[in-house]
Amino acid sequence: MTRRSAVLALIVLATGASSASAALNFRGLCHSPEGAATITLLPGDRLGVRINASGDGVSIDTTQAALWTGSFEPLDASAAPTGAFVETTAIGVVTGPIVPLANVQMQDNGANLLLLADFIFLGSPARNVQLFNGDTLVASASGLTGALATLASVDHMLELLSVEGGVPVITIRLGAPTVVTLTGQPPAIGNRIVIASAAAGTFQSVRRIEALAGGFDSFVITDETIGKFGGRHRGLGQATIEAAGAGPTCTLTLANVGPSGLDGVESEYEPADGIDLAWEPITQTTPGAFEIAVRGTVSGIPGAPVGDIGIEQTAGGTIIRADFSGLGSLSRRVEYYENGSLLAVHTGITTQEIAFGPLGQWPIATTARAPDFSNGMDGFRTYWAFPVVFQPVTGPPVLADEIRVYGENPTSTTNSLAAASTHQESIPETVFGDLAPDPICPGDVDGDNQVDLCDLSVLLGNFGTLEGATRSDGDLDGDHDVDITDLSTLLSVFGTSC
Repeated sequence: MTRRSAVLALIVLATGASSASAALNFRGLCHSPEGAATITLLPGDRLGVRINASGDGVSIDTTQAALWTGSFEPLDASAAPTGAFVETTAIGVVTGPIVPLANVQMQDNGANLLLLADFIFLGSPARNVQLFNGDTLVASASGLTGALATLASVDHMLELLSVEGGVPVITIRLGAPTVVTLTGQPPAIGNRIVIASAAAGTFQSVRRIEALAGGFDSFVITDETIGKFGGRHRGLGQATIEAAGAGPTCTLTLANVGPSGLDGVESEYEPADGIDLAWEPITQTTPGAFEIAVRGTVSGIPGAPVGDIGIEQTAGGTIIRADFSGLGSLSRRVEYYENGSLLAVHTGITTQEIAFGPLGQWPIATTARAPDFSNGMDGFRTYWAFPVVFQPVTGPPVLADEIRVYGENPTSTTNSLAAASTHQESIPETVFGDLAPDPICPGDVDGDNQVDLCDLSVLLGNFGTLEGATRSDGDLDGDHDVDITDLSTLLSVFGTSC
């Protein structure tokens, strides 16, 4: 039985803890109790794990993820005996059968927590540890084979397991700057601990996470994501997510979607110029909806809304909507294309509805750009598998396989994109073949992922423009002019490719 066909017991608690011994869906992943543990969904959208005997805990089915991250509330060490622990282990595939890959243990040593970690699949090599405060390295220790550090009990996010430069890495992000003492080093204040194997190695996928405890009464997980397509993904609402494949054959399946409009998947990335989403054709002709909203850094504020595009299928046909009000843009520019050729342009559209199509004509991909190289405006490019007759809000019908929509005259500037949320309504299953970012390419003016004479020529041709400039004009810092700052940025990376 696959996870998509499994029956998940969904426990909603209004005021207090009510235990459950069956599997639970949390952040789109199937969670099962280990040993005599009970697991519950707690108020505030958290997962509680009650420990009834040493070694109890929770098993998390991560399917075929590239990595797993989990955020934990602080452990209550005050009532726990010395030696109490919570141990989190990543189990997955290296080349053959499923084996333990790596683990992290937080152990109560009477005053603080003792941090231990191991890269099991490499034969437990020595570990190199670095402590950062923000982006600043404040302490390091190499060749450790036992305890790695001591630290106070704080909320933290654990990342299991990535590979950087061919070396397996575990990252622990602390909720606030905390005094951490690396073994053999003086205390230092930091908020990120990076644990790297002293030996190189790689693996295929993380299939399961086991978080087990002893001595503590319970622990609480506040968030989880799985890695795929260069991003981190979590299920929304009652939806489930299932990762499969590797490289160009990666997929992420979204299932268990109901009619509420709250179910979907949220994806987070490092800052990027764009985000690409593609999915297998949706064939249903019954009512349903599909909305994509993106967030990023807007006028220097991270996590701000950039825009959203929605497809709603009703009994009368398909409605396409777009909104950029988060940028202060109150009107839209809509362009229609067939096979890459521009067919029609409509500007000044003040309604969220931008076009109408026939029943059952779902798109197959969307790209969000911030801003789009073609015209310097934030927008979406949405693609259909074959030409469709669309009825614009104004003007005659258009036969097109691509619609581009942009926010006109925004009052804010989008610096980068970092997240995309897909909400669906009454679409039973969607198989995504792409949920990946387009990395920022500094100095690239024309969008060909190279910084060359073509870029320099465009920038110099517009040098001195005081307002209204876009990236395609040479405005590389998003302040709508082309000046010495933009020229310096380009020259610092001239001759590079992305």
